[in-house]
Amino acid sequence: MEQDPDATSLSETPLPEFSVAVENTVRGGDEPRRKAPPRRGLQRMKSAMRAREVPVLELSIHFFAYKALLLMLALISSALGVYDSSSRLIEDGPLLNHWDSVYFTHIGSKGYVFEQEFAFGPLMPYSCRWIPPILLGTLCHYIAVIMFYRVSLQTTGSERISKVATLLHIISPAGIFLCTGYTEPMYAALTFAALSILHSHPYLAACLFGLSGLTRTTGIISALYFLPKRPEPLRMLKTAVYGGIVCLPWLSTQAYAYYLFCPDRPWCTNSPPFIYSFVQDQYWNVGFGRYFTLSNLPLFVLSAPMYLLCFLSLDFSLLSVQQGLLTFITFTSAHAQIITRMSSAFPRIYLYLAQMLLQDERRGIWSHVVVFFVLYGMIQAVLFGAFLPPA
Repeated sequence: MEQDPDATSLSETPLPEFSVAVENTVRGGDEPRRKAPPRRGLQRMKSAMRAREVPVLELSIHFFAYKALLLMLALISSALGVYDSSSRLIEDGPLLNHWDSVYFTHIGSKGYVFEQEFAFGPLMPYSCRWIPPILLGTLCHYIAVIMFYRVSLQTTGSERISKVATLLHIISPAGIFLCTGYTEPMYAALTFAALSILHSHPYLAACLFGLSGLTRTTGIISALYFLPKRPEPLRMLKTAVYGGIVCLPWLSTQAYAYYLFCPDRPWCTNSPPFIYSFVQDQYWNVGFGRYFTLSNLPLFVLSAPMYLLCFLSLDFSLLSVQQGLLTFITFTSAHAQIITRMSSAFPRIYLYLAQMLLQDERRGIWSHVVVFFVLYGMIQAVLFGAFLPPA
């Protein structure tokens, strides 16, 4: 496929083992200085990718070692006893079938039966029919890591920044959710894969973004990546086509829900008659300002570091448009703590943190963030295994 010329360019604390991997990369020798090429974004990206290969072996070693640690902690915690026994209602259920995974397991085995299940996209649950959730989640995050490195290299042109950013993504605070039956790893894999071919194969990228919308509803916001530089008729037409490809899969799930439940349910007369907004409102109490309660204050405090990173890492690229919009929506209108999971698909966070770590005068301060990532992930794995919040 031909490239689309209208596509917008992307633009000393004791440390645990996996923090050391990041720190060692940060302290590595500087890359040879090269004369900056002309600022032609797509040509620069292509030449960078031709000249450099993804360090698959090095990334794989760190990836699988960290996954083994998190899964070991979660499985031991689960074996010692769980706080909520609802997952045991599903006979022969998968390992670590906790929190939302209970819904995914039911959807995967029985299909959509209850309204509240339409809060979740079908792609991950149905995929778990054939692949065990832990294996599928781990595989998807592995693909996401490889694709993230490619996107980072295309965006920065620096192997060193890309490697540090990718190592940071491996130890993302999303942690155990990236290796269980949750949607985050599949969503990140599809998003990063689409971003890696956004300019060279825009139609295929739109299809991948569409699949991400079948994983998490936030995937439809990826249509923003196709906004034209100038509002000319032909370019606007292309934007509409790409946007349609991105949104159509998600719209099909809303149509299916309408077929199942209407006209007997109150949301059927809404305009538009989307079950998703009704379910979020009625079953999950999602809405503007609803999470701003005193009882939820600890969850805001717990997630504050990730919100801070989300806002500090914003720039003027389209990556930041989507990240900024989703961060604002999550903070004001959703369960605030899920930002630690959602941020696993925000490239700018990890690129920004990598750049800060590579600045000598700031390295000491930002290295504490690496410690936070690892400790948060380990504690989270123990709590998740015991079916305890936050989730």
